[in-house]
Amino acid sequence: MSQNNEVKGRPERSGPIVVAVDFSEDSRAAVVEAASLAKTLERGLTIVNVVNEKAKVPKKVKKAKKKNKKKLKQNAFNGAVKTLEDYARESMEAFINGIGDDEADSKVLDAAEIRFPHGTTVKRIIQEADQAKACLVVMGGQGEGGDLEKILLGSISTKVVKKTRIPVLLVRS
Repeated sequence: MSQNNEVKGRPERSGPIVVAVDFSEDSRAAVVEAASLAKTLERGLTIVNVVNEKAKVPKKVKKAKKKNKKKLKQNAFNGAVKTLEDYARESMEAFINGIGDDEADSKVLDAAEIRFPHGTTVKRIIQEADQAKACLVVMGGQGEGGDLEKILLGSISTKVVKKTRIPVLLVRS
């Protein structure tokens, strides 16, 4: 290790702990663990919920007539994105308020920066962590999907682990 605490190929990161949430039980456990680590390590906490517009395009957009398709798509898409972000904000408030003081330090959660970036989930989690110079990414490890790796880790968490140079902690409930 060099004098400036760099691990080969990984710059020192002095930023917050970034925790990605999808409001599942595993992401709840991830927030609790991240808050504990943030307090212990005296780091800030950034909570991220990615608003993935591409996954939520309304069916009526797909059925639009050819001549009006582009305009209709844009208008419906914009409305859907706003609705998704509103839903994400409401869900985040309920999610954070549902974490008891006996589970996580309320001062850490109250001071946390909460972000709702738009885009593809894996890409935006990594971008948020990079921009914040995060020292750690914490995620739920809830698994879905067909192959064993995806069942054990989850497809989003697997991709984040593979695509980032930032340390990642996966938490199961």
